[in-house]
Amino acid sequence: MLFFSRLFATSAALTAFLLIATNEVVAIPSNVQIVQPEFELLYDATVTWPFNVTHFTTSGPFGVRALIGPTGGNLTNSSTGDVVGTIVPGVGGELGVVSTVNGRIYMKVTFAIQWTDDQHFAYFDTDGIGLFQTPQSSTGYLHVETDSPSKQSLQNNLLLLSIMVLGNAQTPGLNETVGYFRVYQKSSPDPIYVNSTST
Repeated sequence: MLFFSRLFATSAALTAFLLIATNEVVAIPSNVQIVQPEFELLYDATVTWPFNVTHFTTSGPFGVRALIGPTGGNLTNSSTGDVVGTIVPGVGGELGVVSTVNGRIYMKVTFAIQWTDDQHFAYFDTDGIGLFQTPQSSTGYLHVETDSPSKQSLQNNLLLLSIMVLGNAQTPGLNETVGYFRVYQKSSPDPIYVNSTST
């Protein structure tokens, strides 16, 4: 009985394989067009935190949580170099977790930005993953909220934020921790479905 059960299972699996091979099943059909995402650089930024930020942490069930508020910084247009916004001190910061399992940082970075042209504010919120080392680097999805009339496109597109935080050894003589980040906006089209019509 056991022999026939195994024989039936093998036969069923072989039949299923032959059906798939005959029908030429593919993971994504040709009328579903998904292009590789491309991004354009929008902003460069410098941000400062208190000196020796490793002191601003607490241990929890998932790892070591950072509690680091920014002390300042600015946001510049990557094309022109003009300052377009300032980072509001003491609001948000790095609130990510350094995992006790794999040693990577799961960043949770928030900033409040004040635009220089109209003095409106923006909320930057990033979730991502990176390397916990010196210097520390992470990349993640950026969510933006703002009531600035000229910045509404930031709320309607996919944004990425890539950040690097330098250690004390990389910034000798400074009494603060310095980081740099860039903001990218998706420039490639979204996936589309192409209807096939017979002539």
